[in-house]
Amino acid sequence: MSTSRTLRTGLYAGISALAIFASTAPAHAQDSTGQPAPDEQTDDTASGEDTGREIIVTGSRIPRAGFDTIQPALVTSAEQIDARGYTNVGQALSELPAFGVPGNSNVGAQAGSFGAGQTFADFFSLGSQRTLTLVNGRRFVSSNTSSIFGPVASGSQVDLNVIPATLVERIETVAVGGAPIYGSDAIAGTVNIIMKKDFEGLELKVQTGLSQRGDAPEYRVNGIYGMNFADGRGNITISGEWNRATGLATSDRFLTSAAGPFFTTATDQDSPFQQELFYDQRYNIFTSSGIPLAFDTIPEFGGILDADGNVLTFNEGGRLTPLDFGTRTGSLIESVGGNGFPLKDFGNLATNSERYLANALANFEISDNIRWFGEAWYAHSKGTNLRDQPVYNTNLFGPASAPDGNLILRLENPFLNAADRAIITDNLDANGLLGGIPIDLDGDGAPDFTTDPNTFLMTRANTDLASGRAETTVELYRFVTGFQGDLAMGDRTYNWEVSANYGHSETRAGAAEFPQRDRCGRRGAVQRRRRQRQYHLPPRPHQCINRDAERDLFAAQPVRRQPVQPGCARLYYDDRRSDRHQFAARPEREHQRAAVPPARRRCRVVARL
Repeated sequence: MSTSRTLRTGLYAGISALAIFASTAPAHAQDSTGQPAPDEQTDDTASGEDTGREIIVTGSRIPRAGFDTIQPALVTSAEQIDARGYTNVGQALSELPAFGVPGNSNVGAQAGSFGAGQTFADFFSLGSQRTLTLVNGRRFVSSNTSSIFGPVASGSQVDLNVIPATLVERIETVAVGGAPIYGSDAIAGTVNIIMKKDFEGLELKVQTGLSQRGDAPEYRVNGIYGMNFADGRGNITISGEWNRATGLATSDRFLTSAAGPFFTTATDQDSPFQQELFYDQRYNIFTSSGIPLAFDTIPEFGGILDADGNVLTFNEGGRLTPLDFGTRTGSLIESVGGNGFPLKDFGNLATNSERYLANALANFEISDNIRWFGEAWYAHSKGTNLRDQPVYNTNLFGPASAPDGNLILRLENPFLNAADRAIITDNLDANGLLGGIPIDLDGDGAPDFTTDPNTFLMTRANTDLASGRAETTVELYRFVTGFQGDLAMGDRTYNWEVSANYGHSETRAGAAEFPQRDRCGRRGAVQRRRRQRQYHLPPRPHQCINRDAERDLFAAQPVRRQPVQPGCARLYYDDRRSDRHQFAARPEREHQRAAVPPARRRCRVVARL
């Protein structure tokens, strides 16, 4: 299990002043019909008598996004969000044409365990790190993982999963213009999420839904309560939300599954097209249960054959059965149909997600020109990547004995059926390989070592060891307080604000991983043999998971044998700083006092005497 943790804490304080020019000059309208001006109204009208004429308001001092701002703004209202049933602010933004495919979201393949299920806005597809997300005009603490292995590029991206759609009054999106104020974060644009300030009453909602196929259920329960006090001068609003969505794997939909369409090299070499459309993709170079090999190559050229010349593979029960190559395509490794590996079935279409959100907003008008406000946020969001490609062992990724190369197994393996063992033995004998299989490490065509006698190779997709399932949990706290107001000076009005903004976001990620090295450190023994030093230490029980691998090491690299005292064994020890340490053979009872720093050990193999 590998885990990662990211912690972001921010404290912001700022004072901003905005000059608003307000004109008090009266508006004049020209009446082409010759009606009297307002000061020439008749006595009946002046005395308050209703004439039935319609009064039209042609101006307002209420700021309107998209009309009174310097740049045009796209506005998404709470009514639109509620009408579409969006449970996530990111879903609402994705409906706008200006937003590209999110750098990361709960849909599609995830970036491992570092950001499963997180959602970041990407304005104009310029990168989520170039889209600034504000809440009530103020910065929000980022939940992006500060790592080169994170889901998106490094930056201050805000995870939209932690913002409750219940409290959103509107979302204002302004293109480009924020960069001079906020810097490179806002090169593409600024998304300002405005929350409800003066909500009064109680609102409870329960929502559930299914996909058109009747799967991927989603559930949501949320509530909001608000009340005014002090004759309407103050308001406090609290809300809570729980949301759970069930994910999908690529195998759940035809178009994304292995049975669906795929393009690969055209079968006809004389075809005018390099690529051709096929259905039911299978990779014939490995299976999830393994394909035995007599040579260090792919099954078609080095597989174990039956009496009829068919390449054999292990089935789910561990018995040998013919490998069905299906219908061949122009690609050497891809087939149509057969019992090869269905790679496209091992992908994520939508993540599992679960969120708990709690918020409290308050404001109070101290005077006509001064207003206090405060916010408290808590969010717990968890996303799970359902499936991803497994770890492979194949000659395409390296020679045998390399971490991703073909596995080296012994014929004495107790899980090998006697009849299957006989077939593999006959194949090895027919090719003169019972004494060992030559392995080319550097690709020059000349064998660098030979495996131990009575061994065979196997290529495999390790779906049982590394499923690609990964989880990301984000826990966030945020507190905001401050004052705002307006100041009239002459014919101008200045708006001002002083605020303190504290945010704390912690990301925990974990995934089951398969170590990318050979058991018992054979990789270090073979590929770093120039740095090895030979020491003599007593053996310990269960020192090596696979005792047979020890003999593979000695067959791979003969070493000068040295006499060993009784009760001791040779240890091939690969250490970057091992030149400083010299260890002599010690009796077993003194082994506990041997100065072997565990933190410095990298690869070790114990040889049986």
